Amino acid sequence: MASRAPKASPAQDQIASVISMPVILTPRTLPLTVDAAERAEGLNLYDQMAYNPYISAATLYHRARCFEQGLLLSPAVETPPLDAKPGDDASKEFDLAVEILGFVNYVLDDLEARHNSLLTTLRTMHTWMRYGSSLAEWTAERIKTGEYAGMQGFTSVRAIPRRNYRIVHTPYGEILGAMGIIPGQGASALYEGLVPDPESHRNFIKAERLMRIVVNPTEDGINGESAYRPAYRPWRSFNMLEPAELKSLYNFAGVSLMLTGPDGGMKVENYTMPDGSVIRTTGNDYLARILRTFEPNSVNVMPFGTTAIDLPKGDSQAFAEFAGRKGQEMVMSILFSPRTLLESQRNSQADAGQAQDVADASVMAAQEVIASSVRGLIRQLVILNWGPEIASKFTPKVSLRMSAMGDVPKLLSALAQAVNAGAVTEPMLASIWERWFGFKYVPGASLKREDAGERSVPQDDTDDEQDPRGSGD
Repeated sequence: MASRAPKASPAQDQIASVISMPVILTPRTLPLTVDAAERAEGLNLYDQMAYNPYISAATLYHRARCFEQGLLLSPAVETPPLDAKPGDDASKEFDLAVEILGFVNYVLDDLEARHNSLLTTLRTMHTWMRYGSSLAEWTAERIKTGEYAGMQGFTSVRAIPRRNYRIVHTPYGEILGAMGIIPGQGASALYEGLVPDPESHRNFIKAERLMRIVVNPTEDGINGESAYRPAYRPWRSFNMLEPAELKSLYNFAGVSLMLTGPDGGMKVENYTMPDGSVIRTTGNDYLARILRTFEPNSVNVMPFGTTAIDLPKGDSQAFAEFAGRKGQEMVMSILFSPRTLLESQRNSQADAGQAQDVADASVMAAQEVIASSVRGLIRQLVILNWGPEIASKFTPKVSLRMSAMGDVPKLLSALAQAVNAGAVTEPMLASIWERWFGFKYVPGASLKREDAGERSVPQDDTDDEQDPRGSGD
């Protein structure tokens, strides 16, 4: 009688989601190498590629686009309805969400004061484009003074170089934490392979203390793919071209001559070489020897009857076209469109616009992943101070995008109407303003109409000493 597979609970993982050692239950570490290209070329492969001018330009452009608006935080719950009363559940929840948002803003501002800005850390972590993933570790302690004294806030959020850690995971793709280099303890435990009891190691850091970004996941589940991997082949071709081009320039950049020996060039005679030595050879062989020793600004005596023809210089256009094509392929593999950085060959505005749309989609996809990772980081901060139940519902929303500049007049008009109608109150205005427009709102300013056809817009007042967050009251 055939045996039947044992029944399993719906809450129990069944099929392994990793490729490396999938049949073993023991936790293991991820290899340091990202893919087969790194294993073949060495760990410095993508570091070398990063300094290629085409790849570097595409990477810097992508990073600038990802963080051009900074981090935008907003309350976790929507504003209460117009008929909500101050004591209603909706109003209480919104007040709590605004309180948590104000605290998070305070902690992030404090990180900037410590010269450890979260935005700077995220820019550093943009190396996920190069290595497939990036990691940061956070530390926290109790705030000693001020409005939030006694609560726990971040003291640092630091990007960790990939050579300094190994991710520990289960065969089901669950990340348990990381084994890292801890100063004073060395790196003896940084190895690839099975880790039966990770928490018994002194250099094991739990996943809750880490923020990991993976924008391009692979089939292996927790591994990320380097954005440079598709650019590998054109990069190699580009590097192979350079020595050939230099050799061509060395051989053909100057004047090229073709010499024809005199009649009777096969006759053996005595010939005097430029160094004064006398050799006995044929006229054609003597002429070949003279050409090999020919130098600029030198004088050489040719056999009587020798004729010289000045050859035209070689055309290097083929090198330029090949280099340009490989450069476009490298940029295309990273931004999905070479015309994002390179001018359209046909100067087609419509074509360039479509190419920009494709690049924008790539940037927005990365922004969504980064925002999700940052929200996970902030969630740990909320758990430390309010507990996991509150954190599950009231962790502030995070975004790296804002409305296009063309929408600002419409948004201003809509916001002014909402203020005039009483749908948006002064305490609500600050968080909405920062979420919509991406810069600080000055408390005390108003969007209410002062007279027909005019409205006052909050202005930046450098003498105003009030709290610029506007959401911590």
